[in-house]
Amino acid sequence: MLSKEAAPPPDWLEEQVNAEDIKALGPNIQWWGVMPFDGGYLLLPAPMLTRLRDASFEDFLRAVDHAGLEGRLGLAKVFPHYVDHVLKLRREKGDN
Repeated sequence: MLSKEAAPPPDWLEEQVNAEDIKALGPNIQWWGVMPFDGGYLLLPAPMLTRLRDASFEDFLRAVDHAGLEGRLGLAKVFPHYVDHVLKLRREKGDN
């Protein structure tokens, strides 16, 4: 999951292992929140991200399995079509 985020505070940036690399990108970069498949949440500058592919339904399910409530709500906002698919599958199976 990706979401646009505000730039982090300078003290947070100073604590990062690659703080100098990040600072070298300049002050006007876009920041993104990223949810790894195995849970957690990362804040990264856009130039340090690499697009791999669109998320699959299986990717979505794996992320949901490892996410807490806030993460699941975020996933539902980013992937409403996958939420609809899960609900459709539940209806077809007869789960309520």
